[in-house]
Amino acid sequence: MKILFFGNSSKESGGPAQVMKILNKVLENKYNDEVEILDVNTHITNKNLKIKISKFDLIHIHELWSIKTIKLTHFAEKLGIPYLFTFHGVLNNWSLKKNKFLKKVFLQIFKKQILLKSSAFHFLNKLELLEANEIYQKFNKKSFILQNGIELNKNVKLKEILNTSNHKKETLNLLFLGRIHSKKGLIPLINTIKLAKKEKFKVNLNIVGPKSAHCYYLKTMVEKYELDNQVKFLPAIYEMPEKKILFNQNDYFILPSYDEADSVAVKEALANNLPIIVSKECKIQDVEKKEIGYLISHNPKDILKKLIMIKNNSNLYTSLQQNSSEYANKNFDILKITEAYRNNLIDIISGVKYSDNWI
Repeated sequence: MKILFFGNSSKESGGPAQVMKILNKVLENKYNDEVEILDVNTHITNKNLKIKISKFDLIHIHELWSIKTIKLTHFAEKLGIPYLFTFHGVLNNWSLKKNKFLKKVFLQIFKKQILLKSSAFHFLNKLELLEANEIYQKFNKKSFILQNGIELNKNVKLKEILNTSNHKKETLNLLFLGRIHSKKGLIPLINTIKLAKKEKFKVNLNIVGPKSAHCYYLKTMVEKYELDNQVKFLPAIYEMPEKKILFNQNDYFILPSYDEADSVAVKEALANNLPIIVSKECKIQDVEKKEIGYLISHNPKDILKKLIMIKNNSNLYTSLQQNSSEYANKNFDILKITEAYRNNLIDIISGVKYSDNWI
């Protein structure tokens, strides 16, 4: 099968780039598929774009808000090549509030190419689909649900991982790893650290991600509140060996987002036996029921209360670690998820829906 991925492939862009990269790897290595990633920022003439896409059996689009996307779908239609979209949460309510008018106009003008002529839509979970249904009620007719997967290190014994834990008794060490963006909820989190300092509750926050305007703003907050000893900003990292070091140096992965589709970073943390502290908007099902971490709001006072409770229940930590690793191994295996994904692509190309994850 010859597959073209289209989207932002730069490491700094976030989750979609990582998703395309790992799917590319598995499809080529396990199935000998021919896969290519065409970056949305690539300069290519219309003539060359048409020639380029003509060799593919299917096009999977991971970028919505671009005129290049519309050109791509137009040429795909002319050539009879099926295409599908993965929206990665850009149709979620919070995301649509940003530049709301322009996005509304874009969807209205290009409704035919995006919504009507697409062969399929891929949603990462039911909650993402429910939010998208608010702007287009017919997604259900040609959509399938399949979560993001990650590579799992099944050769490492759980006991060996737990023995490397750096869980400290006095200070709670929190890790944020990802794009430093306003939707990630880092402002109330820094305000929580400010309250914690006032209450003499020992907590450290490590913010790891690429530089951005929002990152600069957060640094001014930290300087203003004199939190330099409690909040550290570290350069972005993308390779798993470096991530593993961070996972071992911290007690919890924290993501108080206002909006997420299906965070790969959260899954990687769990796979490396790092329990999570997340908002309900992260769409991780049964966090507390499965005992893999805790849920928080966006209110600094409430977050601090939860952190104090978490620290007071530190005797449960080893159990949380073990549950996290087991949960990840059971649910996030990229090999199983890619197999299901590839079956969906075969369905799309053949025009029949055999897979059981179609809506």
